[in-house]
Amino acid sequence: MERPKRVILLGFDGMMPSLLEKFRTHLPNIDRIMRDGSFASALPCSPVDTPTNWTTIATGAWSGDHGRVGFGVHLLGEPLYHLHGSWPRSMLNAEYIWEAASRAGKRTIIINYPGSWPETSENIIIVGGAGFGGIWRIASACCYTTSRKIRLGRQVKIKRASGWRCMVDSHQPPLETVIEIDFGPQWKQTMEGIVLSSKRLRVFMQTQTLNVLIVDSKGDGYDKIYLCRGRDLSHSVAELREGEWSDYIYAYFWRGGRRVKGGFRVKLLKLSGDGRDLQIYRTDIYKCSGWTYPPYLADKIVDEIGQYIPTLEMSAGWGLGWFGDETYLEHVRLQGEWIAKTARYLCKNNPWDLLFIQMHIHDTVNHRYLTRLWWSEELGDRDQSRRLWQFFLSIYRLTDEIIAEILEGC
Repeated sequence: MERPKRVILLGFDGMMPSLLEKFRTHLPNIDRIMRDGSFASALPCSPVDTPTNWTTIATGAWSGDHGRVGFGVHLLGEPLYHLHGSWPRSMLNAEYIWEAASRAGKRTIIINYPGSWPETSENIIIVGGAGFGGIWRIASACCYTTSRKIRLGRQVKIKRASGWRCMVDSHQPPLETVIEIDFGPQWKQTMEGIVLSSKRLRVFMQTQTLNVLIVDSKGDGYDKIYLCRGRDLSHSVAELREGEWSDYIYAYFWRGGRRVKGGFRVKLLKLSGDGRDLQIYRTDIYKCSGWTYPPYLADKIVDEIGQYIPTLEMSAGWGLGWFGDETYLEHVRLQGEWIAKTARYLCKNNPWDLLFIQMHIHDTVNHRYLTRLWWSEELGDRDQSRRLWQFFLSIYRLTDEIIAEILEGC
């Protein structure tokens, strides 16, 4: 039986043709696509930004025709200073290719494509795509630390552990602290744009805390933490050494008068041998539902793969100095694996003709390091230049691996 003809569009915001050429010998999967298919540079539509150009790609319309001309859109007859968020489908004056395909009976799967949400047309499966994922965010990321030098970090205090049940062996007296998940950001993202609040947006977990037990498991100093619901190791949700990530942790939160389930991960960034220097990173907490159409798919994806990871909001902790390049690369890998597994799962369990996927990692890296790379070259700073080139290569290699996982599974 002849294999059906299908189209896969993989979008990587900020991926540069010049760097693809430079790194090509290190990118076997991208090289194969370039060699067996076609490769060309393209000029962007004006203005050169995310909403405008991803919309142009998916509609085939110039920016003046589709109307999504930037992150904010001015509507005729309104004051010039009044802008609307450009992400809602209602701001688009053109037709997406998947909408035209739907009329022709073709079926499309869309994962994280900016500006595609919401979409409820027939023959379309959609995951995310609201531009910013804040409409599904329960609480922003946080860095819990004993240090006062961490920008916007949440201070925690270490003390000798007491009152714990099911205690484990420790060569030194166990220590403890508490991390609280008690409020979200003072702004929230909606489909109409960012809404500021004069009050903190209170987000209460049922237990309101995760208790942290710190132990010396080998006799060489404190080296492991347990995150627990209450002072009870039988209710542990993560067991971490320095540099390790937890699996997804799920909990229930109250938001807007409703009880919602959210998921997040934790990494132990730092734990000194004396147990007094502690740094724990928690990712953004996102809802476990509401980001797919049909809606029931969110539960299936969370059960099979894990919590949704938006692509535009991984860099806050990186920019604040909570963690360095290595942890950012791990973040990218986790996200890429999630997208690849989600694509494989949806393609395996649903008939499809078109697959659209977008990731935003290169744009984030360009904003952070491209100017610095240029200056290091201009000023002859060989050490920094070498380090930055290696980091860019790591990002492109990681992208190559993600592409392979998607293509092999779909």
